[in-house]
Amino acid sequence: MPETDARIIIDRNLREAWWNIEDKSQVSTEIYADGRADYLLRDKAGRPLAIVEAKKEAIDPYTAKNQAKRYTEDLKIKYAFLANWNQIYFWDVNNSDARPINWFYSQDDLMRIQARELYIKPLSDIPVDNFIVERPYQTDCCKAIDEAILRWKRKVLIEMATGTWKTRTITAEIKRLIQCGLVNKVLFLVDREELANQALWTFKEHTREYWSYIYSYAKPREWNTITVSTLQTLQNHYNKFTAWYFDLVVVDECHRSIYWEWRKILDYFDAIKIGLTATPAILQDRNTFTFFETKQPHFVYWMREAIKDWFLADYTVYVWRTDISLNWVVDTETGETYLPSDLERKITVPERNLEIVRDFKEKAKPNTKSIWFAVNQRHAATLCRMLNEEHPEYKGNYAELIDYTVENKDDIIKRFKNDTLPLSIVSVDMLTTWFDAPKVENIVIVRPTKSPILYQQIRWRWTRLYFRNWELIKNKFVMYDYVWIYEYFKSLWYEEKETKPWLIKNIEYSPKNIFEDEETQGEIDKKGEFKEIHAEDRMIESWFMNIWAGEKIDIRNYKEQFESLIISKTEEIEILKKIKDWKYDDITQDNVENVEKEILRQKWHFNIENLRKAYEQPKADFLDFLKVAYWLTKFPTRQEHIEDIFNWWIANQNFSDEQINYLETLKNQIIANNKRLQLEDLQRPPYTALWWFNKANSLFWQEIVGKIEELNTICFQ
Repeated sequence: MPETDARIIIDRNLREAWWNIEDKSQVSTEIYADGRADYLLRDKAGRPLAIVEAKKEAIDPYTAKNQAKRYTEDLKIKYAFLANWNQIYFWDVNNSDARPINWFYSQDDLMRIQARELYIKPLSDIPVDNFIVERPYQTDCCKAIDEAILRWKRKVLIEMATGTWKTRTITAEIKRLIQCGLVNKVLFLVDREELANQALWTFKEHTREYWSYIYSYAKPREWNTITVSTLQTLQNHYNKFTAWYFDLVVVDECHRSIYWEWRKILDYFDAIKIGLTATPAILQDRNTFTFFETKQPHFVYWMREAIKDWFLADYTVYVWRTDISLNWVVDTETGETYLPSDLERKITVPERNLEIVRDFKEKAKPNTKSIWFAVNQRHAATLCRMLNEEHPEYKGNYAELIDYTVENKDDIIKRFKNDTLPLSIVSVDMLTTWFDAPKVENIVIVRPTKSPILYQQIRWRWTRLYFRNWELIKNKFVMYDYVWIYEYFKSLWYEEKETKPWLIKNIEYSPKNIFEDEETQGEIDKKGEFKEIHAEDRMIESWFMNIWAGEKIDIRNYKEQFESLIISKTEEIEILKKIKDWKYDDITQDNVENVEKEILRQKWHFNIENLRKAYEQPKADFLDFLKVAYWLTKFPTRQEHIEDIFNWWIANQNFSDEQINYLETLKNQIIANNKRLQLEDLQRPPYTALWWFNKANSLFWQEIVGKIEELNTICFQ
């Protein structure tokens, strides 16, 4: 496409940004300025504001920077757009490099940005408001955001444990950014109305000098500084704002708010974006780190740190095991066998539910507030009824069911927080994110999950300390685990999409039997016939345990702590100095073992087994981990390791090209699914759509079973 055709597209794009290109007081073309500028955009007084340098399709407009710089210097302006038919760059010539944008700035937006820059002050001159933030880590968080913004980062990720005042922390930072002149308009995005109300309340309490409101379909309130909105409301109305209306967009609970149809909202606004979360989702299709263009959060405050600093309550886990949870359920009438994962989806065993309710009644501290998490609404209703039946003295007011179908849910929540009754609330997942009730001392989990995000939300939501008249009433709570969820997540080396069998009291049991993906739970609940089966559920064992820091949730922290510890010990341990300086010839195996013993004394249990599992390097020795800590080497990723073994295997076989392509596709599918492949899987979707089973027989005949097992060995050895 020649430049003349590209200009037709550029003209249209300028009109869409509300520029009147026929009005020469707004847009002039072919302006002489140490050369000939293609377009000159003017302010409302007709003064030069920005140039547009147009290029044909074959030329990346970024290469026109030198040309644009001459024009801006000659015209004494600072803004330039570099564009062809499908690319636009915006360049603030004096302050940053050219960066890609989706649309041209409007005249009003450019003038507002120009006016704002006249009053910018150094961020370091604006103190953090100690009436908003009172804790040292909150000030550290504000400084981390400052540092990222001053390095021209336009996306910042903040990870803070639930209950550590993320909203108040970001409120203090928003206030500073407004005071220093970097920000005029702020959009605070949430995905639930309750979170919007909480955020607005925080802004009105701590930033009264800046007007704030909750957006609801109407025309934007131009006089307000802070706009709070749910993603659902903004989804079909975001184009009522220009793409540059907001200088700052804050995304609360960003681990779930930056995906699917909501992503287009965030992509639309050209602003600094700050994500707040307690649980970054490191998942294949929706990676929080990828969106924020970082390998790790710009600031992290862990749950362990908050508990150690006495800002959050610690907790104990109560574990309960029965015949059914360890084995299966048999329908004595039909002889059909059901797995634990079928409970409350395909079948229900009333005796099991009643045993759980009675066990909790026996073990829990009397008259304490409790939250129950059930599989679905039917299960929640059953548990609620049984809880009230087991506590007749409360005349049906001991427990209440709450979900999105309950009309008076706000009244129930208010009574639960402020009144004596109800003492228990039973829900499915409604109370995992926005609900705060510091009085809660018991979390009862009767809902299996293999989602690390949901597990964290359930676990962390209740860690808030509870004070009454300045007296500390609650500094610990109990998580009652009736579905083995803690065992599933507690291992430092747990892999998100694979579980392995283990033995408990001579009963072989694979925990994957009790878990289903979060996305399939509703479907399972609606499909097929739901049965009530009567069977005795005998308790095998139960115990309380204190948590330890090496849970799966803290795996990144575990590795960071190890590497930080090694570096901190360098000066006091001579062998570490030699390793750091590459003097391996002077090091004996005894030297390394002595260092290992010294490190093992530390509280984080840095032994060779845990390190191998944390780094996913089953054959590494302690010296290898020391080298990694000093950045002298790095471990291959699992993908790289598999590729090396696969290529070696292929090189030592006599496969045809078609066989190699087939095996490579199978290998990639095994890696993507993160589970071992069985021959019968080739006869199930999605393999059936591509006739994989027939192709396997035609290519390998009877050898296919052996080849699949060899592939499994390569991927999971």
